[in-house]
Amino acid sequence: MNEQCKKEGIKWSYEKTAYGFYFTFYRGTNVTLDVTLYPELSNEEKTIMIAIKNNNKITREELARLIKKIQEQFKEYSMV
Repeated sequence: MNEQCKKEGIKWSYEKTAYGFYFTFYRGTNVTLDVTLYPELSNEEKTIMIAIKNNNKITREELARLIKKIQEQFKEYSMV
């Protein structure tokens, strides 16, 4: 792993703790933040991902309200 990371110019670190070990890979400055959502996600999952992307400090309570709203809209749509 170390050789491959050196070859690709990727900075990384290793930490051993009482609970296990961790590898950390550091991003460079030219990171693409606009990630395409995977097509296999449901519409509900895509909505949640977009909400998190738009507000990375969104709370679980806010996500729960969003999910409830989506479910209520789906119920209304399916009753028509």
